[in-house]
Amino acid sequence: MQTLFSDPEIHIKDRKTVEEKITNFRLENLQIVADFDSTITQDNGHTSWSLFSKSGLMSGEYCKERDSYFDFYYPYEIDATLTFEKKDKLMREWWQKHLELFIKYKLNISVIDIIIQDNSFFDFRYWMEEFLELSVIKNIPFIILSAWLTNTINEFLTFWEVNFFNVHVVSNELKFDEEWFCIWINKDVIIHSENKDEHDMPAHIKELVSWKKDIILLGDSLGDVKMIDENLRKNALKIWFISEKKMSSKDKFMDNFDIVIESNDDSFWVPEMILDLIK
Repeated sequence: MQTLFSDPEIHIKDRKTVEEKITNFRLENLQIVADFDSTITQDNGHTSWSLFSKSGLMSGEYCKERDSYFDFYYPYEIDATLTFEKKDKLMREWWQKHLELFIKYKLNISVIDIIIQDNSFFDFRYWMEEFLELSVIKNIPFIILSAWLTNTINEFLTFWEVNFFNVHVVSNELKFDEEWFCIWINKDVIIHSENKDEHDMPAHIKELVSWKKDIILLGDSLGDVKMIDENLRKNALKIWFISEKKMSSKDKFMDNFDIVIESNDDSFWVPEMILDLIK
C-alpha cells in the first residue's frame, strides 16, 4: 500500500481514510462501478460520440446534423448555472436526436466494428485488461455506467476478449435489422451525461449488487461521483483519472475523490493493486 502514498502521480488528500477503506473492504461485499469513456479507455482527445463523424464512415449529412446539435446543446451541457431539471431535459433532447440520426442515416453494425478495432480511436488504459481479469477471478460485479451505446461497449469488450460474466453494461441501446442496419432506439431509458446513475440499472443488476456496500468507483469527471447513491458515496473508494488539461482544478477534484491519478496510459495499475489488497 505504501506505493500509493509515494508515487508523485497519485494524489491523496486523506491518507488515513484511504487506508481504512481498503483495509475494511471485503471481497464478498464489493462491487466496482465505472464510467467508460476516458476512464476505462485512454483519454486521447476523442469523445465516444464524436467517433462516428471523425471516422469518415458516416455520410456528410449525418455529420452536418450531428455538428449542429453539438453546437446548440454543448453550451448547455457545460453551463454550471442550469438546474438539474433544465439540463436533464435538454440533454435528453440532445441524446434522443443524436440516436435518431443512426436510424435516419442507416448506421450499420460494420461501422461500429471498424471503430472499436481502430486503437487510434479507442484503446484500453494499460492494465485495464488485467484489472478486468482480476475482477472476474475474484467474482466481483463490474458495472459500467455510460452515456454511450451498450452495443458498442459490448462489442469493444468482446473484441478484446474481456466481456466476462461479471461485467454488466448499462447504457443506451440500439437494435438492428437482419442486414444489421439500426432500426430502433430505446426512448424509455435515455442515459446522458447528467443522469447516469444506479437508478437506471435494470432490475436484475440492482438485485445483484443491492447488498454490496463496499464500492470502488472509477471516473474521469465530477459528475461520475453521482453514479452511485448519495448515501453510499461516503464509504465508497472514489478514484478519479485526471487529464493534463484539468490539472489546474486538481484540488477541486481531490475534494470529491479519494484518489486522483494524473497518469493516462498506464494508470490502471493503481486500482488493480488496490483490488489485490482487498481480502
